[in-house]
Formats: sequence, structure tokens, C-alpha cells
Amino acid sequence: MIDLAPPPAPATTVGDYQLLRRLGSGAMGEVWLGRHQLTETFAAVKLLRQNVKSKERVQKTFDRERRAIGRLGHPHIVALFDVGADWLATAYVDGTDLARRLKTPIDPASAVHITLQIASALAHAHAYGVVHRDVKPSNILIDTAGNAFLADFGLALLPEAIYDEHRVGTPAFMAPEQARGELAAPAADQYALGRTLCEMLVGGTLQIDPKDALAELPAELPAALRSAVARATAATAAERFPSVSDFAAALAAVEVGNYAAPRRLAPEVRVRTPFGWSAGAERTEMLAPDLERAHFRLSALAAARLLPAAAIERFVARTGYGELGFTVYGNSGRLGRLTDPSAFARATEVVVLVHGLFCNRDSWSAVAPEVARDNAQALLIAVDHSGFGDSRFAAPSPSDDHAAPRGVVAMLMAWLELLGVRDLPTVLVGHSFAGASLLTVRDDELGERVSRLAITPVFPSVDKRYRRLLKTTAGLMPALGAVSLLKKLMAKMFASAARDYTKREKALMAAEFERASPTVIATVARQYARSAPAAGDQLQRCLVAISDSDPVAPARILEPALDALGFPRTHVRHLVATGGHFPHAEQSDHPEWTLRNVADLTACIGAMLRASSEGTPMPTEVASTIHG
Repeated sequence: MIDLAPPPAPATTVGDYQLLRRLGSGAMGEVWLGRHQLTETFAAVKLLRQNVKSKERVQKTFDRERRAIGRLGHPHIVALFDVGADWLATAYVDGTDLARRLKTPIDPASAVHITLQIASALAHAHAYGVVHRDVKPSNILIDTAGNAFLADFGLALLPEAIYDEHRVGTPAFMAPEQARGELAAPAADQYALGRTLCEMLVGGTLQIDPKDALAELPAELPAALRSAVARATAATAAERFPSVSDFAAALAAVEVGNYAAPRRLAPEVRVRTPFGWSAGAERTEMLAPDLERAHFRLSALAAARLLPAAAIERFVARTGYGELGFTVYGNSGRLGRLTDPSAFARATEVVVLVHGLFCNRDSWSAVAPEVARDNAQALLIAVDHSGFGDSRFAAPSPSDDHAAPRGVVAMLMAWLELLGVRDLPTVLVGHSFAGASLLTVRDDELGERVSRLAITPVFPSVDKRYRRLLKTTAGLMPALGAVSLLKKLMAKMFASAARDYTKREKALMAAEFERASPTVIATVARQYARSAPAAGDQLQRCLVAISDSDPVAPARILEPALDALGFPRTHVRHLVATGGHFPHAEQSDHPEWTLRNVADLTACIGAMLRASSEGTPMPTEVASTIHG
């Protein structure tokens, strides 16, 4: 799932397919997830863009792809299902593309496995006289089982079109003869596949010169593997393997099962200057090989003058916060140590993890490492807010605007700006109160690069029980909370309601309740009780995760509420193993449910990362397709 924008008005159907959500876009058009109205099966529906300047060329490219894949049927070529005048429907591959997969290092055995599957697809195409001409990682799709599929035949050379323009493709993957404008033969596809394998073995983008690229291959790889890659990417077609099948046979004969994935830092894609604050971590920890977390506080960064004083003053004026604690998680194998500004210069996306009421940023300690493991060029930042954890408002009693759910979102965006990462594709992830807070803001207020995941959100506007509880808390907390003994009693009562969780989890919740300011709790509760989500048509880049067994915000309440907003059911995910309102907290009777929930939430966050990145130029992409 790469974007959740609404279908192009006025049509929501194309042929027999109902358009559900956008999967991607490019120069030619857009790709949508479609559901067949009769069979209810899914397909990827590619729509020709109507308002491009070079419409004639785009139409020609579109027709070429339709004719190319229409004659090919192979297990590792994306299958054609249906065609129209300005659209085509193909098999939907649930997963990602190799370009994104490459952000996390791939072990040599998996790299060879992917290459063998694509080689078999190319051999099939070549047997039918079709030369792909644009083999590269972004045109190879990877499903959830790790299988590879060759896609995007828009530049394919067909037997009946030998006089067509020849200098097309992607510079970093074009064979020398193809770059010169000569007629592309199957040997050109072999060269591009060899370059793709080389990227997987190296762990990132390559030098354009083939010799320089080969020099980057890890020295410990088998000589036979290095030799096969060198031959496939030879300067002339005559020096390469006689066919892509021969290349595949040479690879299949190499034993690569015991070799580790390459360790290579990602390239720096922005200047380091704004990230000098990263040196001010209070402490760091290695959670696993290449998985690091670093803890920060705003006051410490200010005292060390690692953030500009004027910028901090603006942040405090805009948000009302005088103190903020946050934790950064990242893959040090790709980004480098998190106390080095270059790590932030290498990151290509950001995930912001926002806890619910009476919790703190440590509540994400099970989820964040999993996401960092699977998205190695993403920064994950868990932040305290609303007077919980290490967050404090500058005034004893915050203003209504600062304490309101919309104020939480405003603080997050101002804070990302303060840290210098506001321009990156971003996913905001909120649980419970924070999840509901994220949904009070319209898409256009956040921008195209920001998507959201709300986990078990609570809507006081549709749940009278919860609204009454919040109003009662707002009324009683200033008086009762001022008495230490009464506050401790209220904390124990609150924690006892979380009966499905371990003693440790309950103790943490009770401690957070007891530590927070009664005045702040009252103000936050009062503003939360008054809040309501935005209209569904303004929440298109959002995903909501809910549970049937949630005692606080059950699906039976949330689903009708989301329907009333016009929020699409296709953007709702059911967590099947929750057993409570805190799906990522450790459960006492069913710890295996927690593991399942963490895996499901990790998958949802990965999907929304693709949503945030779609439609934006990825800074690590150094080459793009050229036409003619």
C-alpha cells in the first residue's frame, strides 16, 4: 500500500474494477489497487495520465507495455488481466519493489535467488522476441514471500518495432551499446540484470563505470560469483554470456548460503549542519546488531547550545512546551551511529511514535526496533507529550489550544521542524488518545509527505461513556489530585482497569498517572472530551487499526463512527490478537498475542512509509528512466 489518495474524480471504477487506493504514480500515469466487481479479486490498475505534455509518446509507451505483456505468461512476470483504451489491469503483487527493499541489506543467497527468478522471466521474454530495456530495482516487485516479479514493460522493444527509438532506459543500468543508441538485444537486459545483482551484493547504488562498480563487490564473496557478475556486465555484448539463461546457470552453480548481507552505510543525501544536536544524547544503547537507540531531552540540548536559542523560543511560543523528552531508534549499519549528524543526513524517512494518555515514550520499545530492522534508512522518533514522561508545559496550566488534541499534532510538526527533519517523508503513529489526535487534522494541513496511523483511537464525540469519564476527570482532578493519597488511589484504580497486562505494565501506567500534574491532566481531559475527528474525505492518507476485543474502543463503536465520517473501510485494519486497548503492551496471559500485534503494527507502519514516500523524488535515486 503506497498511497491512500482518493480515486480520480469523477470515476471510481475502471472497466470492471472498483478503484480502492493509489499504489504509485509516475510520468505515464498512476497505478491503483482495484477490486473486480464480480469476483472481488484484486488487481493493479494502471491509468494513463491524460494531462501530460508528451501525450503522444506516453500513449505509445502505454500501448507498448500492453502489447508486450499481453504475449507473455510466466510465473515471474506480472500477469496482464484486462485492458482498456487508456488503462490496463495486471496481477497485484502485495509487497514492495527491490529499490525500496535494497534500503535494508540483502544477503547474497537472497540476491542470487531474486536474480535467478528475474533471469527466467527475461529468458521467457527473449524467446518471444521481447527485450525489456529497463531492468532495474524499481521495476522488480518483491512479494511478502520473497518472490520476484518483472514489471513495467513500457520501454520494451518488440519484434515488430525494430526501428523504434533506441536510446531509452535508465543510465545506471543501460548497457554501453544501449546508451550509444544502438539496437538493444537480449544482451542489454543481461547487463542490466547483472548491474542489479551487483547493487544487491554491494548493498547500495553503484558507480556508473562497470570496473569501478565491480571493485565495490565484497572481497569475501566467492570468486565464481564475482566472475559471473563481471562477465554479465562486460563492456561488449560479445564478452557477456551467450544468453541470460547461461548467466543464470553460472549463478546457480555458486554456493552462497553462508555469506552475510553486506554492511554499507547509505549515502548522505542532505547536509549535516542541522543535525549537530544529535551529539547531545544523554545515553545510547545497542538493542541488537545494528539496532541503536539514543535518548534526548530538549533542556539538555538547549543547555549545550546544540539547538539555536531563537528556534527553541519559537518552539516554546508555538507549542507551550518547556521540556520534551524523545528517543531516536535507527539502523546503525545503514545510517551510522545516532550521535553522529551524518546518520540523520543519510535518513530518507521519519516515523514519529506518539503514546496515549498515562503512558510515555518507552511504551514503543517493542515496536520501534522491529520497524527500524525492516526500514533501515528510516529514523524512528518516540516522543513524550501532554505532560507525561519527560514532557512539561512551560506554564503550570497550559492553554486550551496547547493542551487540545490538535495542539499535540501542532507540537509534533513544530518539533520536527526544530530537529531539521520536517522535509522528510513522515509517518505519524499515535495510540489511543494520540491516535484520535492525529485524526483531528486534515490532510492538507500536514502536506503530501505526511501519512498517519491511528491505533485503537478513542472518539469522545461518538462514545458517551468516554466523554463522561473525561469530563468527570477534568472536574475532579484539580481537587482530588492535589491530595497525594487520593492521587495514589486513583492511579491504582486506573492501573487495575488494565487487567490484561503484566504487573510491570500496570505499575508503569500507575506511575505515569501519579507523576503527571493534576491541572494538566484536567485541561487535557477537558479538551479531549470536546474533540472530534476531521471529515473522512480529509483523512485519505490515514490508516486506522482497531480490535473487536478492545474494551475501551471496540470495533462495534469505532466502525459506525468511521462510516459516519465517510472514512473508507479499506483504510481500516483489524488487529486479530489484541485482547486489550494497548496492543503493543505485554499481556500477562497471552504474551504471544503481543508479538502478533507488534508484527501487525510493524507491517502497517511499513505500508504508511511507502505512502509518505510515494510521489516524492527519493534522494537516493541517482538515475531515472529516459525516453529517446
